[in-house]
Amino acid sequence: MKILSICIMLLLSSYAIADNRVVDEKTINDWGYRTVSVDKVQFIKRIKKVPGTGPAYYPRFTLWKECFDDIELLEKRMSEVKIEVSKMRDYDYRRMIVRNNCIYFISTDSQYFRLEFQPKMYELYKKYIELPVGS
Repeated sequence: MKILSICIMLLLSSYAIADNRVVDEKTINDWGYRTVSVDKVQFIKRIKKVPGTGPAYYPRFTLWKECFDDIELLEKRMSEVKIEVSKMRDYDYRRMIVRNNCIYFISTDSQYFRLEFQPKMYELYKKYIELPVGS
C-alpha cells in the first residue's frame, strides 16, 4: 500500500511539473478557446469554428514563456529570436512580449490565423501578462 501511495504521489508531482500553462484555463475559456494540450508549450484552440468556413477552421495558437536569470541572457535570447525570424520571415508567425526577465511568445501555424485572429489574441495575452501578480 505504501508503494502504491508513493507511486501516485510521484505521478501527480510529475504531472504538475509537466504542466507548462502560461495562461490559466478559465481565462483561455473566457477568450473563447480551450487548451488542447500542454507539453513544453501550451496549445490552445478556439472553441467555436470560424463561421462560413470548412471544418478545419478553428484558430489555434501556441503560448509559451522563457525566463532568464539576468538581463544579459534575456537580451541575447531576444537577438537570437530576431535572427530566427529574419531567416524564416514568411513562415514565422511569432510575436513576443517582454516582462520582467521573461519573454512571452504567441504563435500560430497559419497565415490566415495570424492575420485574422492573432492581433486580438495578442492583445488579450498582453493584458493578461501585464496584470499584477495575484489578480
